[in-house]
Amino acid sequence: MAQVQSMASALQSSTARVVVVFATEGQLVALFSEVPLSQCSAPCSPGTRKATRMGQPPCCFDCLPCGDGEISNQSGSSECTKCPQYYWSDENKVKCVPGVEEFLSYTDTMGIILVTLTLLGVSLTAVITTVFHCFRTTPIVKANNSEISFLLLASLKLCFLCSLVFMGQPSVWSCRLRQAAFGVSFVLCLSCLLVKTIVVLLAFRTKTPRSNTLRAFGPIQQRILILCTTAPQVPNICSLRF
Repeated sequence: MAQVQSMASALQSSTARVVVVFATEGQLVALFSEVPLSQCSAPCSPGTRKATRMGQPPCCFDCLPCGDGEISNQSGSSECTKCPQYYWSDENKVKCVPGVEEFLSYTDTMGIILVTLTLLGVSLTAVITTVFHCFRTTPIVKANNSEISFLLLASLKLCFLCSLVFMGQPSVWSCRLRQAAFGVSFVLCLSCLLVKTIVVLLAFRTKTPRSNTLRAFGPIQQRILILCTTAPQVPNICSLRF
C-alpha cells in the first residue's frame, strides 16, 4: 500500500504528459479507484453568470457578477434574470427585493426651499395680475394686449404650482399627471411669449401706426397662433404618460 501511495504522489507531482507505470493489476485498481476530476473552470456561484473565453473550449469561462437590478439564484447560470418592475437586486445579486421609494418631502430642507420659492413666484404673479386688472382700461395695458398678458400670467402660475406636484410621496396618478400638466402649461407660456415677441417685432418694423402688417396679425390671428402651438402638445404629452 505504501508503494501505491508513493506512486500516486509521484503521478500528482509529475509534469510529464506521458507516465509509464509498472504495477500489478491490484495496485492499478487501488491507484485509480477515485474518478479523476477534469474541468477548466469551476462552476459559477449564485449572483454571477458565465462568460465564455474567446478561442477556448466551452468548459473554460469566466464568472462575471450580475448587474444592478439582475439576479442569478443558481450555480452555473449562463445569464442573469432581470428583476420585475419596482424591485431591485440585493447585495449578493441572488434575489429581488422591493425597491426603496426615494422622494423629496415637504419637510426636507430642499423641499422647504422649493415650496417657499414656489409660493413667492405665485404671489408675485398674482400681484402683477391684480395690477393689470386694475389698470386694464389704460392705453398701456390695452396696447400690450391684455388678453394675452392675462393668459401668460395664468400659465406662469400653473408652472409654479406644478412644481409642488413633483414633491411628496409619489402615486400612480401623480406620476402620470405631473408631467402632462407641466408640459401643457409650459408650452402655453412659451406660446404667449412667442406671440408677444412677434407683436413687438412688427411694431418696431412698421413705419406707420396703422400699417397693414399690424392689422394682418391682430388679436384673432394671435389667438389662432397660440391655439395652433399649444393644441398639438396636449395629445403628445398625454399619450407619453398614459
